[in-house]
Amino acid sequence: MTILGDGTVAMILDTVGLARAMGTAASPPMAAPTESEELADTVETVDFLTFRVGQAALKAVPLRMLTRIESIDLSTIETTDDRTLVQHRGHILPLVPAGAAAISPTGHQPVLIFETAQGAVGLVVDQVVDIVQVPTDIALTSASGRSVGGAVIDGQVTEFVELGQFLSAVLVAGAAREAKLRVLLIDGNALSRRILPPFLSHFGYAVTAVPGAANAFELQRRKARFDTIVIDLHLPGVDGFELAEQFAAVGDWKDIPLIGHGDTLSAADMARAARLGFQTCVLKFDHGALQKSLATSKSLALEEAP
Repeated sequence: MTILGDGTVAMILDTVGLARAMGTAASPPMAAPTESEELADTVETVDFLTFRVGQAALKAVPLRMLTRIESIDLSTIETTDDRTLVQHRGHILPLVPAGAAAISPTGHQPVLIFETAQGAVGLVVDQVVDIVQVPTDIALTSASGRSVGGAVIDGQVTEFVELGQFLSAVLVAGAAREAKLRVLLIDGNALSRRILPPFLSHFGYAVTAVPGAANAFELQRRKARFDTIVIDLHLPGVDGFELAEQFAAVGDWKDIPLIGHGDTLSAADMARAARLGFQTCVLKFDHGALQKSLATSKSLALEEAP
C-alpha cells in the first residue's frame, strides 16, 4: 500500500505476493499431505479478485488483469462529453461504475485499474472483498447482462464480470463497426475459453475458441482463415510447441502470426517459443497483455495488406 503525494492511497499489485498474503498461494507444507490433499493439488486453479457493488452478488475479475487498486477522492472527478474522468498520475483516467448506480460525487471509493492497448480504465467498486482460487474446469451458469456466468465460490454466489463491456464502453466506442481481426484461440483451459472471447470481441476481434490440437487440425483441413493464432503452450497431448511446428511444416497456416499463452511461462518456454517463431508469449488471464499483443498483430496485418 502506498500513500501518494496527492493523498490518494494506491496498491501496486504483486499478484503472487498478494495472493500468498491473503492465503491463496501455495506455501511449503507443514506436514505430509493426506490423500485428499494430494487430489486437491491436482486441480488447476486461477486467482480472481472479488468485490461488491451495492447489495448484488459478489463479482470477480482475473487478478492478473489488474494493474493497481486505488482509493480515489470522488470530489476530484470531472465529467465531459458524457465521460467520467479523473486526473491520475499526470494522465486522464476514464472511470466506469461497476454497477447500475452512478458514481457518488463525494467520499472515497476503491478503483480497480486495468491496462489495455487503448489505455487505462478505472472500474469503480464499493468494496474489495478477497482473492479466491477458481478451478479452471468450473461450470458457470449462462451469461447474462455484464456477466459471462456465475458459480458458487467458497460458499457464495459469484458473478464473473464481462470486463470487455465495461472497458470498451469508454475506450473504443464504435469498435463494432471496425473490421475484425480473426483470432483462433487454442486453449485447454475451459474457464479461459469462456471468459476471453467475449472480452476480445469488444475490442474488434472475432474469436474462435477450441480446446485442443485435433480441433485446430480440423479447422485447418476445412481451410478456415485466421489472422492470428493464440496457442496454449501446455496443451495436453500435442502441446503448443509441437502444434506450432506442425503448422509451420505444412498447409496454409504456416505464415499466420502465433502468440503463446500459458498458465506459467518459464525462461525455457520463452526461448523455445522464440525459436519457433512465436510473436510473443503472455500469461493466461492477463487479457490486457494479450490484447496489446493482438493489437500489434493487427497493425502488422494492416501494413502488409495490399
